[in-house]
Amino acid sequence: MTRFLKERDTASAKTVTQLTKIDVTLNDNRKLSKAVDIGVITKRALDSLKQNDQITQQEQRQFQLDCKAFLTRTSEKLLEKCPLKFPWFAF
Repeated sequence: MTRFLKERDTASAKTVTQLTKIDVTLNDNRKLSKAVDIGVITKRALDSLKQNDQITQQEQRQFQLDCKAFLTRTSEKLLEKCPLKFPWFAF
């Protein structure tokens, strides 16, 4: 979740239960698309493609937006099915 959520939200969550309460769909909680951590290898590949004029700046930005959307949807689905959300699992 630290790949695409702002530090203030993830750092303020002291327990796993508090992490599950973060709304990953709110734009206010998410980083800008250019600040999303897509990984070192992917970043290098994008930079290489950009330098060789194989992709445009717009295509690079769209890829970053797609990564952010993927991370958001995946986290949303995982949090939806998280056992900590169900009342019978609470201690």
